[in-house]
Amino acid sequence: MDTNIKLPQSWVTRITSGALADDIFAAGHDVGEVPSDEAILAVVSKAAATTAVLEMIRRKWFLPEPSEDKQLSRGKGLRDFLFGRNSHQALFAAAMYRRQVRQRDLVDELAASAWLCRVMDRAMDRPSPNFDANRLSDTAITHLVRLSTDSSGPIRAIRYLAKLGVTVVLENGLPGMRTDGASFMAKGIGPVI
Repeated sequence: MDTNIKLPQSWVTRITSGALADDIFAAGHDVGEVPSDEAILAVVSKAAATTAVLEMIRRKWFLPEPSEDKQLSRGKGLRDFLFGRNSHQALFAAAMYRRQVRQRDLVDELAASAWLCRVMDRAMDRPSPNFDANRLSDTAITHLVRLSTDSSGPIRAIRYLAKLGVTVVLENGLPGMRTDGASFMAKGIGPVI
């Protein structure tokens, strides 16, 4: 589907002049300083005692370094897991989630971000499918929908999506995460569900 948006020159001039008006939202403006590594570690370390982080460690998503200060060690491990790889940083904003409608706190967001990192890691470990958006046609979607009525439909749907070049990763959620699923495009992999 082609979408053509035509903007009047006066509007384009307002946006590109550098003087933002109050009615114009521009991402990346007036967001303040980037937090220091110490500030990030302090916030992440507070979350390190939660059941979600303890579950990540139990599942061996990351292993904290042995230390007398276990919470700080867990915080460092979680920080490195979340922010230590370039491939994950843009993923948090780009992913589309299926979530329960409810206010989420920082720990919920960290858990969802860590879960998303784990899904990305697992997707990267799989052979890269050959995705072609043209194969994801109305006919393909209709076939996929019809599989939902079959008792073996979910397994067949995952196999069918793999043939279309869509990677499906099944990863249990974390305690209190309140996120049921996500989808995103990954460079070198293609679409991931």
